[in-house]
Amino acid sequence: MEKPMTCIFIAGATGYTGSAFVKRLAQAKHDVVAHIRPDSPSMAEMAPLFKSHGARIDTSPWEPAAIADALKASKATHVASLLGTTRARARKASKKGIDATYEAVERDMTLMLLAAAQDMKEKPRFIFLSAMGADKSGGNRYMAARTMVEKAIFNSGLNYLIARPAFISGSDRSEFRLMERSATIISDGILSMTGLMGARKFRDSYRSLNAEQLAAGMATLALREGNIIANPFMLRHPDHSSHR
Repeated sequence: MEKPMTCIFIAGATGYTGSAFVKRLAQAKHDVVAHIRPDSPSMAEMAPLFKSHGARIDTSPWEPAAIADALKASKATHVASLLGTTRARARKASKKGIDATYEAVERDMTLMLLAAAQDMKEKPRFIFLSAMGADKSGGNRYMAARTMVEKAIFNSGLNYLIARPAFISGSDRSEFRLMERSATIISDGILSMTGLMGARKFRDSYRSLNAEQLAAGMATLALREGNIIANPFMLRHPDHSSHR
């Protein structure tokens, strides 16, 4: 009996990590559906790029029925949420009357996607880009949104991969974030010194990942079976796996 084709539906496809994840999986000849919201300013640039990689494009609006229909039509075996926003982006969107807070984007949209995945007849594996520390109680709004999503995934009944990287940064990031990039360079420098002194696992557990590195680790772990919570070391070295 032939193994069914792997189809990965990716929400947040136009983001820094999302675009690298689309490219990685599509160029590996998987069936990839890259979701781009219909009013996205990145549509004109990203849709042709994703198609050149071999991915399909879905432009369903962020409405429960539309997202549910999109997943069913794609026959996705894997559903990935790599959604993200920033305070600066949220402030800019609010001037246009759009809610782009952490709660609206990273929490509510992911929960909408999760509910749609749960509603599918053939249950897909759910992939969520979270953050290191999301398993701790308390924290700021950024972390609290991810904590709530993780709890929902644990209770969803779906097989899952939850990725918890530390810093996600790189000189190739189009949306330049001065404070984040500066902090990353400083912390990576300190961690490199600990690696030279023999603490390589400690270094790789906290050192930043760029989009290509993170996408590579997530792609490897996403296509495995079993529930996986991936820390930064596992994402950098995906041959090491841990099941919840």
